[in-house]
Amino acid sequence: MMNAARDSNSHSAEGLGAVLNLPVTVKIVLGSSSLTIAQLMGLEKSAVIRLNQRIGDPVELQVNGKSLARGELVVQEDDMRFCLKITEIIAAERATTVAPADAAE
Repeated sequence: MMNAARDSNSHSAEGLGAVLNLPVTVKIVLGSSSLTIAQLMGLEKSAVIRLNQRIGDPVELQVNGKSLARGELVVQEDDMRFCLKITEIIAAERATTVAPADAAE
């Protein structure tokens, strides 16, 4: 019986490892704006689109289109890149445990 539980756990760990290596799309949303199609088609080089966010407002971290966290933009000094410093996790639910395979029995 103990070997069956150990085998089940090793299969769960292997499956979790495969999931942890799946790529996801991460976006940092600075803000948004609504335009008509006519306005969009009229955009030219150096056009300015006003966003709904102000400087200093938190930006949103989205993973595969779902909001996960908010934070602030910071500059990484060594190579002058923008980065996100997470200040709040906003995901409604996060799975923290995996039920054993024999829990349904």
